[in-house]
Amino acid sequence: SEIFVDRLRWLTAPVFTELFALSQCIPGPSSTQMAYAIGIIKKGPAGGLLTGLLCFQLPGAVLMSLVGLGVARWLADPAPWLRGVTTGLGAAGVALIAVSGVALAASCCKDRWTAAACTVTAVATFYVSAIWLMPVLIGAGGLLTLAAYWRRDLSVASEDKHVESYGLPRWAGTLVVAAWVAVLAGGLLAKRFVPAPAPLPLQWWNAWYTAGSLIFGGGQVVVPLLYGVVVQQDCTSPIAPGAPSPKTVCTDRPASWVSTSDFYTGLAVIQAAPGPMFNLAAYLGAIMARRAGIFPLIGILLGLVGLNAPGLLLLYGILPFWGRFRHWAPYRRALPGLNASAVGLVVSAAIRLALDVRSKAPWPDAASGIMMLAFAAAHVFKVTPPLVVGGGGVLGAIAWAAKMK
Repeated sequence: SEIFVDRLRWLTAPVFTELFALSQCIPGPSSTQMAYAIGIIKKGPAGGLLTGLLCFQLPGAVLMSLVGLGVARWLADPAPWLRGVTTGLGAAGVALIAVSGVALAASCCKDRWTAAACTVTAVATFYVSAIWLMPVLIGAGGLLTLAAYWRRDLSVASEDKHVESYGLPRWAGTLVVAAWVAVLAGGLLAKRFVPAPAPLPLQWWNAWYTAGSLIFGGGQVVVPLLYGVVVQQDCTSPIAPGAPSPKTVCTDRPASWVSTSDFYTGLAVIQAAPGPMFNLAAYLGAIMARRAGIFPLIGILLGLVGLNAPGLLLLYGILPFWGRFRHWAPYRRALPGLNASAVGLVVSAAIRLALDVRSKAPWPDAASGIMMLAFAAAHVFKVTPPLVVGGGGVLGAIAWAAKMK
């Protein structure tokens, strides 16, 4: 907003806010969709590719691909000190997600209605980790503020009423949305009818594309979903003598696409790297391919294209119609609830990841302390993300050396 609205004046603040809300209402990477949408507004579909792909996505995607190619071998069997470093990096990465959740809550949850939508969504998605629940709760948040704000005048600012459609013609937008549906249906049919075990690249494509088609709320929300997709685990609940209740213990399967350690290392690196959180797919794709003995570029492209394509297809398909329905009063009254529910997804993701980092750390109490220190450094003292992540790695090494608990 500071760059494109205040400094460059490419679009007005109301349009920027509405595009942000729109990106929260459709599946996919919200920050990437914003970058594409700003380019489309200025120069059409090609402008979206310039600002979104070349300027926003590509630099970070290349960096994460290179990190994945190196880390896949380096962390195949990490030394104890290295495990300490990666645990510290992961703890700091989760803390930065928590900082994002707090900042979004402060800007989007300003009254009791939006706070209620955020809280209910966070609690429900933490308790029930079902993909279908996310869009249901976002829609419920929109209905809540639609009813609560029924008498409010939330009309479009007069200086912005010339905005009617962006990018493609409406007929082309319809075809793009149909293409998204066709690819999703084709992948699901292939999963159903291709004899098991299906080729790994096909399994990867279906996993990436399905995740990209069903995730709402942006990069912070996709992290726990991706963890469940690429890290396959076996969980048991042994009952220890004298323990009041069994404790669930999960271990990575030998054939897991990505190890837990590799995943959290990538999560920490992506927090300090340029570009969107969805570039984590390049890192994970590189690791998956190397572990499977497949040419790494195949894994990288399947990850990046599969995870990003659904949201971008929907953006290009829906933007031509946005100029019409953005004037509808019901849509504008539902926007605050839609945004607040999306923030609830971020809050739930941060809590879930924090508990997961603690449960898998070699020293749980120290890992929790690193998360709290990293949160304070970023949120209170405004330390930049690269320094926060680097400091987490240093503290992880100290925890290993001191044999902390």
